[in-house]
Parts: sequence; C-alpha cells; structure tokens
Amino acid sequence: ESDKRSTLGWHLILRFAQDTQEAFAIESYLNSNQLQLTLWAQQQQALAKLSRHSTLLREKLTKAGFEVENIQSKRGNPSKNSRQVHQSMIDVHT
Repeated sequence: ESDKRSTLGWHLILRFAQDTQEAFAIESYLNSNQLQLTLWAQQQQALAKLSRHSTLLREKLTKAGFEVENIQSKRGNPSKNSRQVHQSMIDVHT
C-alpha cells in the first residue's frame, strides 16, 4: 500500500530581467523537501554571474530548510511547458 502512494512536486520557472542583456531564469524542481535548480542565461556574462552566486544561493536555501540536491548552470532558456499557469507579481518595495 505505501509503495502505491504518489508524491506531489512542483516545477517552477522564474524569469528575471526579460528583454535585457542580463536576462536569466531559475528552473526548480521541488519534491518533498528536495530541491534541484538549473540557472539559465542566454548571455555568457550573465551565466558566469549566476554560477558565481550559486554557492550563496545553496547556503540560503539550505538555511531556509530545503535539501538542495544540485545546482547546475546552462546556457539558453528553459523549454516552454504546454501546461503553463500564469501569474504576475510586482515588488513595489524594492
């Protein structure tokens, strides 16, 4: 019976600074408490900057209670999902 239980997870893509040279995306897979991240950027400079900050990102996520399995960097953009849920949020305090 316990082998038949399925676990729910999340696949989330956050896109930042779109239509700029600094554009990047963070793709995450969360299953239970385990997190896998892919840092995406089209431009090599933006990708190098993301890679430099991946250790800090891992530390902050671990401190927040996530078990970070891996963080990888890839050049390009995450693939589009046909079942997208769209929601926008604007941070007016930054």
